[in-house]
Amino acid sequence: SDWGEPAKIEKAGMNGLDRQQLVTTDIERPNGIALDRVKNRVYWVDSKLHKLFSVDINGQDRRIIFASHEFLAHPLSLTIFEDTVYWTDWENEAVYSANKFTGSELQTVVNNLYDARDIIVYHELVQQSGKNWCEDENMTNGGCEYLCLPAPQINSRSPKYTCMCPDGDALQDNGLKCKGQNQSSPVSEELAYSR
Repeated sequence: SDWGEPAKIEKAGMNGLDRQQLVTTDIERPNGIALDRVKNRVYWVDSKLHKLFSVDINGQDRRIIFASHEFLAHPLSLTIFEDTVYWTDWENEAVYSANKFTGSELQTVVNNLYDARDIIVYHELVQQSGKNWCEDENMTNGGCEYLCLPAPQINSRSPKYTCMCPDGDALQDNGLKCKGQNQSSPVSEELAYSR
């Protein structure tokens, strides 16, 4: 999510490629964002509009789940578990919950929390495992010298991962090794190779 001008919510592969805008209108300060992998929906709270929204993973079927100046005074983060959405509110120093479809069944989960900025549910249903193409039994880090990032699987010919080098370094023709290795630099999108 981005507070910029204009504010927006986007999605991309873990390698930064296949970037797509999901929400570009009626959005001011998107703070928390959560993915409901079961229903394939993205949820977020907007601290300026005092609303909790959801949209499908392609940016369609947008819904206002809950709106309240009182319970969404300054929401910071949210998480989803089963049929419930949980969020932190910095101004109210509380964690609230509600039904993720209707916004009903509002509850104060806990209050008098000082500076609660994040909330995460740890459960095997939420942290589902998947195939990490960068960690193969025959090859570590996808064979990449510096950094291996999973790539979005758009079609059957999509690369499984992308090798990347730090800024200032170039990826060699083999797509795995970096020239002029500089471990302390951030990674650049321009120096990527997909496999």
